[in-house]
Amino acid sequence: MSTSKNVAIPAQSASPASSGHATADSVEEVQRQIERTRDELGATIDQLTAKVDIRARARQQAAAISARMQAMRPTPNRAGDVTGNSSPRTKQVAVPIAVGACVFVLGLLVARRVVS
Repeated sequence: MSTSKNVAIPAQSASPASSGHATADSVEEVQRQIERTRDELGATIDQLTAKVDIRARARQQAAAISARMQAMRPTPNRAGDVTGNSSPRTKQVAVPIAVGACVFVLGLLVARRVVS
């Protein structure tokens, strides 16, 4: 036994798109919507893939930590100074003073040998 239910069927509008005679504008609009939906779906899939890829996330975190460590580490300059805070003027003064100190110490050693 089959029972029939009274189901209201919505009335169709008399627009050309619903009657099967679609205009070029409505077809183009549907195609644009399909392309937008595809783009959004692709972006969503990319985001989900990135969340699931644990190796890639670990590599990104390691690279970020490495970059932070590199930024915190002082770089040696030409004179071998590791502080990285000295100015070029400081280097111009420091080199002659160091050379003068070495000559002074050598002079003292030579004088000491001559006296002994």
